[in-house]
Amino acid sequence: MSITVRLEELARERLGLEALRPGQLEAARAAAGGRDTLCVMSTGAGKSAVYQLAGLARGGMTIVVSPLIALQRDQLEGAVPAAAMLNSTLGAAGRAELLESAAAGEIGMLLLAPEQLADEEVIEVLAGADVRLFVVDEAHCATQWGTSSVPTTSTSGARPARSAGRRSSP
Repeated sequence: MSITVRLEELARERLGLEALRPGQLEAARAAAGGRDTLCVMSTGAGKSAVYQLAGLARGGMTIVVSPLIALQRDQLEGAVPAAAMLNSTLGAAGRAELLESAAAGEIGMLLLAPEQLADEEVIEVLAGADVRLFVVDEAHCATQWGTSSVPTTSTSGARPARSAGRRSSP
């Protein structure tokens, strides 16, 4: 089965989408194929569906770095099954349970705030997980607000590359 047919099938069966919008299939196909993909779409155009489809096609865990808790909640409501969010709203017990589930491979998509990538425990769990897709959603927030609004935003890009054993450029 071709990747295009597979993505269209996943869109119908898992996301309830009868048809994809312009640009979604091309971006999802590129990301599912393992290519670095920049997807710039207007609000409501379906960027979340792009990475959800790519993540479903690739299997394993999809990490979505999303800076706004309200946006994480919205994304979680419409997300694929086995999705979770990791941010400052979780208490210690909920956080521990979520990290345990992530380590056990029970989470398909993990939405997390950028500052979570500065937490060694989170990095350790992600380094041992089957992460196959890494997404930065709303990346413009870091440049629009600057790194001073969330100090760890300036270093979060180096963490995933390090945990995967690759070098990242500053």
